[in-house]
Amino acid sequence: MKTVYTVHGQDDGTVGIFSSWKKATECAIFYCGDNAKEDNTDYDPSSDNDRGWDVRFFDGDQSSATITRWCVQ
Repeated sequence: MKTVYTVHGQDDGTVGIFSSWKKATECAIFYCGDNAKEDNTDYDPSSDNDRGWDVRFFDGDQSSATITRWCVQ
C-alpha cells in the first residue's frame, strides 16, 4: 500500500499531489505565503509517524491550505 498526499489551496483547489509528506508540507507553506504555520491538526506533532494523521491545516497571510493523506493500492 502506498501513501499519497494531496495539497488543496483555499482559492485554487488541488495545487499538488506528492508521495512525500515533507514535500506536501513545503508546498502548503509556500502556497499560504508569509507567516505560514500549521493551524490545527488531528495528530500528535511530536510523533514522527506520518501515518498518525489524515488532514493537516495551514494558514498564512495570503491564504490557507490543507494536506490530505490517502492510502492507495
